[in-house]
Amino acid sequence: MRSFLYTCIAFSIIENIVNGEFECFVGDGSVYIPQPCTSNTTWCLKFVNSDNGDALRLCDNADEICPKFGDNCDHVKTPDIDSLPYSSLMCCCQGDRCNSASKYGLQFGLALALGSIYVLIY
Repeated sequence: MRSFLYTCIAFSIIENIVNGEFECFVGDGSVYIPQPCTSNTTWCLKFVNSDNGDALRLCDNADEICPKFGDNCDHVKTPDIDSLPYSSLMCCCQGDRCNSASKYGLQFGLALALGSIYVLIY
């Protein structure tokens, strides 16, 4: 069963690489998954609630915020967005799945997938 799961993860990673789909992590709180962005954007967003530390991750599909903001993080006021607290840490990044909680977590997942492929082949 475990090898089947690893195989599915590996095929998902390979499919995204072959298809060239740009992905960002999407979700809120501690639950988020990689999803293809719906436009030709290459920007991901992450808002971190200043009150409780929860994060909202998404694609900058309209390319309206991040190209102006740049590839960085800064505290911003968000009074016009109902789903966000008044003050948040906003982070923009340019790169596939760059809005994760940690770059090390993504690297570990990729290493695990590639290691699983190696075990299955040999």
